[in-house]
Amino acid sequence: MIPMPLLQTQEKYEKVPSVFIETAKARARPKKLYSLRITNKRDVKTARKSQIPIMRITSQEMSIFNYPMTMPMQLIVPREYKAMIESDYKVNTFESMEPFKKSVVPRVEDLIIFMMKFDLIAATALFERNKDLIDLDYLRKRSFQENTEKELEKVLSPRPALARAAAKNTIRMVLP
Repeated sequence: MIPMPLLQTQEKYEKVPSVFIETAKARARPKKLYSLRITNKRDVKTARKSQIPIMRITSQEMSIFNYPMTMPMQLIVPREYKAMIESDYKVNTFESMEPFKKSVVPRVEDLIIFMMKFDLIAATALFERNKDLIDLDYLRKRSFQENTEKELEKVLSPRPALARAAAKNTIRMVLP
């Protein structure tokens, strides 16, 4: 995989954050090219401070929205940035830059879109448990941007079997 330029600098002695690693520079090019190495949560924060659109999804973010589950940390970036990131964590992509504009903590609608790509039961449970927090217009807009309209319709009006599976998926105990 060839690293893509993520950050370019003209200054020879300009200090860059530690999450950026210098890539091989083309001959006779004055700019330094960098890719992004993410090894822990602190690296994600450093990248966000450097205006890099990146989000992390952990069990903690899922439990904030009433869906406690154990999952390894995953990264979400815009599709254009995926080739620029070096990480041991799974890197998922969004088609749009919209979820990265406002907050470091993802909105519940963005988590639903994220979960719809992998697990419709979890997405349905997130939707049912957070109905009062969800902006349906934003959810539909994001679903259109990510090309997940079919999955959204299944989440908004689940079939009886999916509804039963989501209903059985209840909170039994929250571990500290």
